Amino acid sequence: MSKILVISLVVLSFLLAFNSFAQDLADTLGGVLNKSSLDEITKSKETLNKATLLHLGVNSKRARIQLLAEAKEYVFVTVPYWYGDDEGKVIYKELKALKERNPHIDIKIMVDWTSPASTGDFFASKMYLKLKKLIGRRNIVQWNKFWNFRGFSFKLSENRIHDKVFVVDGEKLVMGGMNIGNEYLQGGLTKVGWHDTDILFEGPAAQVATKVFLKPFLLQKHLDRLGGNFPIDPMMQLKVLHYYFYYDIARIPYLPASFLRKEKAVELPLGDFLGNSRYFPILSETPEQSTPVRLIYDNPFVDRKLVQKKIVHFSKTLDTLDFILPQAKHTMRVFIPYLTLSDRMIKTLQTAATHLKVQIITNSLKSHDLGRFNYYAALPSIQKLVNAGVEVYAWQGHTDLIEFEKKNDCKIDNYWPGRTLHTKAVILDRSVAILGSNNMNVRSEKHNSEIMALIRDPEIAKQLDDIFEYDLDKAETRSLSCGGKIFTNRPPRVLPITKEYLDKTVHGLKFKIFPKLYDFM
Repeated sequence: MSKILVISLVVLSFLLAFNSFAQDLADTLGGVLNKSSLDEITKSKETLNKATLLHLGVNSKRARIQLLAEAKEYVFVTVPYWYGDDEGKVIYKELKALKERNPHIDIKIMVDWTSPASTGDFFASKMYLKLKKLIGRRNIVQWNKFWNFRGFSFKLSENRIHDKVFVVDGEKLVMGGMNIGNEYLQGGLTKVGWHDTDILFEGPAAQVATKVFLKPFLLQKHLDRLGGNFPIDPMMQLKVLHYYFYYDIARIPYLPASFLRKEKAVELPLGDFLGNSRYFPILSETPEQSTPVRLIYDNPFVDRKLVQKKIVHFSKTLDTLDFILPQAKHTMRVFIPYLTLSDRMIKTLQTAATHLKVQIITNSLKSHDLGRFNYYAALPSIQKLVNAGVEVYAWQGHTDLIEFEKKNDCKIDNYWPGRTLHTKAVILDRSVAILGSNNMNVRSEKHNSEIMALIRDPEIAKQLDDIFEYDLDKAETRSLSCGGKIFTNRPPRVLPITKEYLDKTVHGLKFKIFPKLYDFM
């Protein structure tokens, strides 16, 4: 081999290595091998879309109303909680107006079986009944009702709906952390509103979300039928569920757990939708559709596998994090409202902290919507993270701001950052973001259906990172306009949770019991 060729190969190897080192995380994950691995981990394909971040409810509400004004063929909504308060009524009225001007539009809604009671509509006689009358009882479904007398439905704390999907015409999708009610859609506007974040996708991600909606919706309709075949045997269940959810197969034969062993089949009408251009129209590509998006749908009823003769659950979101994190080089910033973590998630964050600067914002006792029990249940997890070098900050909410108004006898001008932190997001190297409904805590990992968007776009990642930086509130002077007067002693948005505080606080039996109880609540 000539010296010139050897030198050329050395230079080429150096350039390739340098180029690989210089790539940001978004580019790295766009490589062929990484994309192929993520296809398998997430059971989902990446698509190109136009993406618009909708931070705070005031912006998500505006986008939802616009989508309802433009809807022509269908509106599919998965939402755990649709309240009968002011904002719940606003979205209901918009839906009603849409139905009046377009009687043939297909509107379907899926909620958890606990949803009516969880919103104060215990006997399903208020908002739930209004929605049922508006769209027809066949078009609203409660997921995994125990009164269907299916064996798996009697585990009341498991298999719960928590994902949020608002998809219109297979073209536009709003997803994220927000339910429908004052606390969510008044974010950034009132004392009641929360710190929450949605995102609007325009493009093929909406059609992926349509499948995410239809599959559990149609399955539950099937399970609602007294004669709806469904296997009792767990292994047969997995066969049916995996073929249906992972491969879009709508007729799945199985062997029943009986001495007759005569083959049966679960038949679901998914194909009636997949082959219908009304639900899956051909989309025209536009230059604005440049954001690579991959939807990650977790469902604990579906996402199970056989390991050493035992069926165990897995989380596609956590598997995705574990795959990506070793490839990140600089920072990991996370909004986690409820830091009641599994041992696995704690280990994931501890490992990340060995080579990344890891920062988390979570709820304080002041801002927590679930009370003292849930706050104290999180402290042992926080202590393990802080001891591993993770920076954890407590969101302060609106309590101190309301006291500020009283003390200074004034009304705060347009500054309500969020009473409770409810955003669920990961930002890596200001280059890649993961955003959606998954709290990344033990309940989301094991018991809830969730949807997250893996967004391989530095622009969106930077927007989220800027929100995180803003929330850290590092300015030396914290100014605030109240009653038209400028004050320089505004309460901070976050405070660090220190090792000293945790060492002083996390003692006694309750800090051993509370985290274990949380898993069952």
